[in-house]
Amino acid sequence: MGRDITPGVNNRKRLLAVMDILQRKTDEECGMSLSDIAAELRKHFGDTFRVTDVALREDIQSLRDFGMVIEEEKQLGFPTKYKWLSRTFDLYELRVLIDAVTSAHFLSAEDSEILIQKLKSLTSEHQAKRLGNRLFVDDHVKTTNKWVKFYIGDIHEAILQRRKITFQYRKFNVRKELQLHRNGFWYVVRPYALVWNQDRYYLLARQDGIDQLKTFRVDRLYKLRLLEERFEDPQLNVAQYIQQTFNMYPGEVTTVRVKFDNSLINVVVDRFGEQVALYPADESSFVIVIRAAMSEGLVRWLLTWGADAQVLSPPELVERMKEEIRKMTSLYAPGCSKI
Repeated sequence: MGRDITPGVNNRKRLLAVMDILQRKTDEECGMSLSDIAAELRKHFGDTFRVTDVALREDIQSLRDFGMVIEEEKQLGFPTKYKWLSRTFDLYELRVLIDAVTSAHFLSAEDSEILIQKLKSLTSEHQAKRLGNRLFVDDHVKTTNKWVKFYIGDIHEAILQRRKITFQYRKFNVRKELQLHRNGFWYVVRPYALVWNQDRYYLLARQDGIDQLKTFRVDRLYKLRLLEERFEDPQLNVAQYIQQTFNMYPGEVTTVRVKFDNSLINVVVDRFGEQVALYPADESSFVIVIRAAMSEGLVRWLLTWGADAQVLSPPELVERMKEEIRKMTSLYAPGCSKI
């Protein structure tokens, strides 16, 4: 390697600085000449810094020998330009990750911004500017619970170690105040999985003394901590469980038949996948057969589609739908109370 002629700056420092400059300042579209690199080094080490072209070429070759991809762009009559191409993520991949961070409700606005800036640092400064056009998300849907990011890590650790966790749970009251659920009751649960549903994190767990699986919103947890008590692997098919629930409401799984208007075929395929069992009912409708949890979530999801969805079976679900419709109708009946 060429000898650095500036006292106090050894070859190793210069090599690391050259790597940093190429990573930050160059990409597939923007390159730097040796004189450009030398100018950036003077900004870093001071105006008295001097380095030869031979030394810089050897630095670049050392980085290549280590496995870094550095392209040379040669044009007749112009100095050779060097481009750093060793990127962990392509630009479109970073954009997808930034959009995911932006839309994640479980992250606070501050945490989202910190993560986005870190993601931008994984590309050049030039390309980072192209990531400035962000997905619009109403900040009102962002959590204000700054402990969520720590709880996510703790829960993952508890799941890996098969350790129980304990926490309190919070919900909003009508004054929009977060208050402790069940007078500050301490839940003790066996955490089975973390689930991302509708841009929120949910904890899938079984509470001590209760056989039915329960779901908790992670941004509602409070004072979570790991316990030393351990539990056996539940052998739970999480993917199947999630497919059978609606809006994370648990319930007894049963076979459900629903008739939909043909206009909802894309909605049904998006929700259940292309393998969903369905058949034509008549020229304007079709029937699906699914395994689903009988829950409030299922009822309300079906009501979303109004008269374009009709439950055919089981009878108990038909009755639950009728009861909910009766309650809704009574709210608009003549003579009902008004505020």
